[in-house]
Amino acid sequence: MKKKLLIIVLFIILISTFFIIAGMYFVTLSKPKNIISFGINNIKNKTDKYLLISNDLILGDNINIVGNIDFDLDSEYYKRINSKEYNIIKNLTNSDINFSISEDAKKEKGLVSIKHNIDEEKIWDFKYYVDDATKYYYDSSIMDSYINDGTCYYFENINSNNTTDSNIKYLYNFMFKSLKNSLKDEYFTTEEKNESINGKKTNVHMIELTLDNKRLNEINSSIISSFKKDKKANRILNNLEIDLNKYKNKELLGKDEKYILNIYTTKLLYSPLKYEITHIKGNDKEVYIYEGNESKGKFYYYDNSELVYRINIKTKNNDLDGIIYDKNNKKIGEFRLDKNKHNVNFTYSYNKNNEKYDLVYSSKYTSIKKDSYKNEKILSFKHVKDKEDVINGSITLVLKVNDKPKIDEDINKVILKNNLSDKEKAMFNNKFETIKNRLEK
Repeated sequence: MKKKLLIIVLFIILISTFFIIAGMYFVTLSKPKNIISFGINNIKNKTDKYLLISNDLILGDNINIVGNIDFDLDSEYYKRINSKEYNIIKNLTNSDINFSISEDAKKEKGLVSIKHNIDEEKIWDFKYYVDDATKYYYDSSIMDSYINDGTCYYFENINSNNTTDSNIKYLYNFMFKSLKNSLKDEYFTTEEKNESINGKKTNVHMIELTLDNKRLNEINSSIISSFKKDKKANRILNNLEIDLNKYKNKELLGKDEKYILNIYTTKLLYSPLKYEITHIKGNDKEVYIYEGNESKGKFYYYDNSELVYRINIKTKNNDLDGIIYDKNNKKIGEFRLDKNKHNVNFTYSYNKNNEKYDLVYSSKYTSIKKDSYKNEKILSFKHVKDKEDVINGSITLVLKVNDKPKIDEDINKVILKNNLSDKEKAMFNNKFETIKNRLEK
């Protein structure tokens, strides 16, 4: 009898403990901030699949990259109207653009070199050079020697424990962490309601987050503060010459503008069923809706309550497929993304009324060895309106990468940036405007 009583007592204690733990779990899970945080994690996990490159392509901080960009563009429309846009298209097609990026962490040297010619005309011959803790610029159109631009602490970030890749990943992950921590409980409201999910009325738990200019600046300030307080993040940014103390709040949204994020979940486990983003500006309203899960769903876009298009989306592993329909349920486009360890392919087509877009992007890594590889990226596109080519062509980027940097720059003849003449300083500061003006001729 005593044994039975003991077993019953132990069973009651076990069941009570289970319900207490389960209750604590569901209370924690049901918090709006936590549900939003789970959503942010899901977004991060998805983007990681497409942003991060394979580990066998990371060669470290002793690296040499040689590349060139080739433009092959044309336009019936801009040629017919004889506009400056056609001059840009023509000049880019006739351009020869070569560049190199070298980094030697052991010697604390780095070099970026860019050469751009249009036919035989030299447009830009530029170098950015870091030697130990000093940075230099070179521009052949200004003078034939390097310009000393002061201190640079980039290589203080690099050592046996911290690589460029690990520093970038640290900042990337810390950004998401800071974003989640910046969301205050008072930002959210919740409601139990009957909502249309996939065309059926469903009892759901709704979380609402409203973002206006004041709240966005609060979130930004919180994120900046987190970066300042974290010694590692702050050190990396400071050594990249990013001064967080200079950050000031900005007018990110107008006075009559705001975003409203609604997440609709199941009432028990709080699994997301529907995401809704509403952008309100004055009397105008745009609504973006996604219904579904991580592998299958539908995306809707409404403009002032009128359906503009719907996209049926499917994902599997690293592949993504979408079919685009208009408000009349007519197919007007599609896209597909395929990604594996060393290749990415993306295709997109859109055809509505008298306008058509076609786009193909590919990135392929070949000749992969322990210390080198080759990467070719090609973007091909065509835009046709009223049976006339607005623009068509391709952009090709070829990279040859190895881990054997050779940096041997002569800095015996150097001038301080402060000693440049006003004319030379103006040429230095307005270089991109000068290049833009030349492309438009």
